[in-house]
Amino acid sequence: PVPTSGVRVDRVERMRKNQELTFDLVGTYYHNKQENLKQENNTENGDITLEDNMNQQNDKKSLIGEIAYAKAWGGRLLSIGYKGILASSNSTISNYLSEGEKYDYHSRNDNHYFYAEYGDSYKNLMYRIGVGGTWVDTHNNDAKYSKILFTPKLVLGYRLTPNQNLQWALSSSPSIPSISQMSDNAELITSGLLRCGNPYLHSGNNYTTTLRYGFNKSWLDFSLAALVSYDKDPISTYYKEESINGNSYIVSTSENTKSFLQYGGGYALTIRPFNNEMLLLKLYGFVVNQELKSPIIGKFSHCYAPLFYSLNFRKGSWGATYSGSIVSKQLDGAYLRQDENQSNLQVFYQHKNLRLIAGCYWLFSKSKYRNETLPNDILRHNSRSHINDNRSMFTLGFSWNFSTGKNLTIKRKIENKDTDKGTF
Repeated sequence: PVPTSGVRVDRVERMRKNQELTFDLVGTYYHNKQENLKQENNTENGDITLEDNMNQQNDKKSLIGEIAYAKAWGGRLLSIGYKGILASSNSTISNYLSEGEKYDYHSRNDNHYFYAEYGDSYKNLMYRIGVGGTWVDTHNNDAKYSKILFTPKLVLGYRLTPNQNLQWALSSSPSIPSISQMSDNAELITSGLLRCGNPYLHSGNNYTTTLRYGFNKSWLDFSLAALVSYDKDPISTYYKEESINGNSYIVSTSENTKSFLQYGGGYALTIRPFNNEMLLLKLYGFVVNQELKSPIIGKFSHCYAPLFYSLNFRKGSWGATYSGSIVSKQLDGAYLRQDENQSNLQVFYQHKNLRLIAGCYWLFSKSKYRNETLPNDILRHNSRSHINDNRSMFTLGFSWNFSTGKNLTIKRKIENKDTDKGTF
């Protein structure tokens, strides 16, 4: 579903003495209707052995408002702001667990974020210091939850030489469950296997620190970074055994795990063999060890090491780009999920405002996907899939630049939108 209606108001006021006030207000309304009917039949006599008719009608409303003030003195900058999100959902649900009977369910998820940041530079040193706090207030028909999450920020940068720099950053951000994740709804996947929402989810925090080294020359850009990321009470989807209405089920649901730790490094390399933008070779990737601790599956470690690369050519009116990847698997709740493979080529011709484009996705290949559950005693699930129809898929397109008169480049400093439909 898409928003039935939405309203955005943006306002930027330029004030005296290098001051700026930005205001943004976004209102969104979703009207959703879901109906999933599942049946299993006995192949010998046609008798229905399983039936689940899940219906949900949902009205989701939200109001997001943010105001930011900035004051500059030379190289110094002070920013202060507030962002508030008010969201509510009213649903009428019937499913397998309610034996087809309709019932109403109400959820509300509000949070208020206050922040302040100050930045300055002294000779070759640059720094930014920020403090923030988010008050989360969540309540539904089953649970109520309120918590204050603190989110500090520190960035230090040092210019080693004219073409070398070093930067250290420390930040924290909240992880807030959506109304969709906290749904009371349930869906029968197959006999004895349920997918359920979790109204008792609560918010967590992410803490990340990175140390980055950068080197730049006319023909080369290179960066190397070390990182540590720690999530406290992150939200992931797991399988667990549970007794519901006197029957035993394997339930797929979102849960707050204990922690998720990632540490390792990343790299990025751009080479310009001709000291210009005619030919570019780009490489970037990660080598990160992931450690998950969960009361459901215990402790699990995995190394995630993807590689992405591209070759870009531009000469006069002609240009071409090829991008590819070496895939890797990463932890995602109860699963190890493999990245989508890439092998894409695009060629274009530019004449004034007109650009003609020809492309090929998954050149000499096809899209491939692979998932597998982490080792557990409850359920094992492995899937390998590919899409034959998009093998070497050819595309044609064009674009036209309609801009006239003075060319203005406007960068919106506040980007707010509501993508949580409230559906199950």
